[in-house]
Amino acid sequence: MTVIPHFALPLRYHAGVAGINEQDSDADVAACVFAVCITEPGQFLDLPGFGLPDITFGQEPLAPSAILGPISRWEPRASALVTTSPSLLDEAIVNANVQIGATH
Repeated sequence: MTVIPHFALPLRYHAGVAGINEQDSDADVAACVFAVCITEPGQFLDLPGFGLPDITFGQEPLAPSAILGPISRWEPRASALVTTSPSLLDEAIVNANVQIGATH
């Protein structure tokens, strides 16, 4: 099998060399899910719907489906589980934990 490297996300360099992941590896799938989660729709001009809407100041409780939907749409190689919980320091803050596994 030919190894096709993909840039590792978050982008990082060591001794001037960019970090890479092997295509279709677990690290590659995780990096792609990370890319979905940190990108807002409209930021990537070639795929204007790519990413998660900014829910920082949302008035409704955070629904795990708001995160699962875009992940399953844009990264079908991943199975994700999203859990939410209020912050221990501030009830107005909701923490989301995304656990992923590769389905390939």
